[in-house]
Amino acid sequence: MCTMKKALIHQLFTILLTAVVVTGCYKDKGNYDYKELNKVTIEADVTGAVSVLLQDTLTINTTITETIPSTGGYDYEWVLYQNIGAPITRWALATTKNLKAQITQTPGTYKLDYFMKDKASGISYLKSFTINIVGKFNEGWLVIEEEGGACDLSMIAPNDAIFRAIYSSANKNHFLPVGSHRVTVVRDRLGVQKVYVLSPNEFTQPYFVDFLKVGSFNDQFWGPPSIKKPQEYFIEGSSNEVMLNNGYPFGMTTMVPAPYKLNLQAPGTWDLEPYSIYTTSSGFVFYDKLSQRFYKYNLTDLFPFAAPPSSAVFNVNNVGKKMLFAGAGTGQLYNCIFKNNNDDSVFAFTMNPSLTNPAIDTAFIPAANAPGLVNATKFISSKLLPHVYYVNGNQLYLLDIPARRARVVFTFPAGTEVASMKLHVNLKNGSDVYQNKQIAVAANEGSNGKVYLFTIEATGDFTGNTYRKLYTGFAKLNDIALKWAP
Repeated sequence: MCTMKKALIHQLFTILLTAVVVTGCYKDKGNYDYKELNKVTIEADVTGAVSVLLQDTLTINTTITETIPSTGGYDYEWVLYQNIGAPITRWALATTKNLKAQITQTPGTYKLDYFMKDKASGISYLKSFTINIVGKFNEGWLVIEEEGGACDLSMIAPNDAIFRAIYSSANKNHFLPVGSHRVTVVRDRLGVQKVYVLSPNEFTQPYFVDFLKVGSFNDQFWGPPSIKKPQEYFIEGSSNEVMLNNGYPFGMTTMVPAPYKLNLQAPGTWDLEPYSIYTTSSGFVFYDKLSQRFYKYNLTDLFPFAAPPSSAVFNVNNVGKKMLFAGAGTGQLYNCIFKNNNDDSVFAFTMNPSLTNPAIDTAFIPAANAPGLVNATKFISSKLLPHVYYVNGNQLYLLDIPARRARVVFTFPAGTEVASMKLHVNLKNGSDVYQNKQIAVAANEGSNGKVYLFTIEATGDFTGNTYRKLYTGFAKLNDIALKWAP
């Protein structure tokens, strides 16, 4: 019985093995229909980022290469998006093979997608482009000119073209108030550029694209203060905005749903200096003229720093001096220039407001070592070196804080009065070739305004000990500010 089972198993095994061998030797003569996929290449007559002027026509011609021509043709679509993480708006520019469309969007950087869909197979293809929409007044140095009892804005473009009277031209010959003294350019939480002009009793917001007036003083507040005396407007930490008006701060955050309006003034009696000291950890810090001390500001109220230790190099809660200037220095440091209440001694204080004890250093500056510092009129703090630039008369000085000594870096023609001095700070493009390395000076020789541009060497001195560019032909100048590309 056992022998018969073994024989049966052997026979079955032999049959299976034979079947496998026969199957392996069988040649498949099937006639299968393999279809080659169409390989599509999209090329365009533009490369890299494409710049187009606002209101001009953007033209892009495409060349389509196919390995197998489509039997049903293609559907086309050109779609423009803002170049941000999650674009809210899309603009369908065309449904043709080539693009020819007038550009009306706000200046800035955009992504353009070209979609091509095979009608027969349903397969889609994509090619993307970067588009820079540029306005006529896209970037340059804005200046306030004053003449004939009125003020206006003009601009010096990067190609040295000068656009005059751009505000009055946009507003049907309506001018800015006489005495307009400050033009400031800021960037809000959404990356939108804003331009503000501050006057003795008014605050004007022209649209950053065409400079048409879009806002005034009362528009900025839930309840405007009775006294109109705007001194400065700050946006820090992207979402924190403050107007300093008549010595009082009015703040708001844009981390809430719109509309955005400034809060009521901080309670108490204040006369704050118009210099913003800011860190993300401490928020805004201001210096009060009345109590001669520093205060933090949380967008609604002012409050003191914690009591410093006895070892602090100075007491932020009891400085007891007149502030001449405060400005951002290297890293998180701020340089503050003070004079004593007798107006005969000058001090340079360095602070880091992000620290619990923000006092870093104090430096007494002997008058003989820094001529004219005690009566200086204009200041700039270097962001690259522990230096402060200041103006007295027709001379521009560099104060080397560690050395406790100043030196003349440029002398303007006799009789020149410097109206404004600004550091080149591009809030959108940190790789700007002149970032923190150029100073613009708006100066007046009588009623004739001039703009000087100086580049800063590694030592803090000016390249060639002179200016890089000089622009003339302006009326009396009141201020200057950099308007970077949106």
